[in-house]
Amino acid sequence: MFETTALTGLRGLAAIHLVLFHSIGNCSYNFNIYGQVQMPLFFLLSGFSCTLGYGWKKHQINNEENNTFDSGSFYFGRISRILPVYYFCYFYSLPLIPLGHHYFGPNDIFHWGGSVAAFFLVQSWIMVLGYGANGPSWTVSTLFFFYLLFPILLKFAQSQSNYGLSTLMAGSFILEIIFGFFMYYFVPAVSNYTFDDSYWPATASPFSRLPVFFMGICAGVLCNRIQDGDLNALNSMIF
Repeated sequence: MFETTALTGLRGLAAIHLVLFHSIGNCSYNFNIYGQVQMPLFFLLSGFSCTLGYGWKKHQINNEENNTFDSGSFYFGRISRILPVYYFCYFYSLPLIPLGHHYFGPNDIFHWGGSVAAFFLVQSWIMVLGYGANGPSWTVSTLFFFYLLFPILLKFAQSQSNYGLSTLMAGSFILEIIFGFFMYYFVPAVSNYTFDDSYWPATASPFSRLPVFFMGICAGVLCNRIQDGDLNALNSMIF
């Protein structure tokens, strides 16, 4: 299994950038250091790390080794690791709304609807209701959409050749570029949407960010193959 300490450190640096971005952007200086550019990195590393951690595993069925992915173990690991902190922050944030210590008021039905959606972890899937009491929790909502699909995406990626995986990564990257240009330039030009209206669907929606997560899965499968001795995976890049 690959050593992932460096990846944890990379996440930490990106997280510091995000914290500074939100802190500076919401103070009197109001200076934008573009911490949002780190979000694709988090999604990419999530797919990559999940594949390194779970993509190589085999589990026992009737005392025999089986290649079938253990979805139950994966989902239990994600839920037990993330949801306790998620719901602690969620319930901590709710009382702050009527006390006036939040970015929306107690009579704002739009964001209360988002709080209901956030309870079920679907706030970034539908978006029209807002993100709820704990706004930054949209990232967890997006990630859980990815996690639901992870066993299927992993199985598909593992069925591909080394060259096929590289092609899928390149295609996913190009798809992200096309979608970004479409949302930022084409949609505002032909509709009443502004740049700000297009920003969130392109940034937070799991449907728009799924190719980034899938790129991480493909890279993780290649790394697992290298560890298993398939050195041809090193030469599979199409560029």
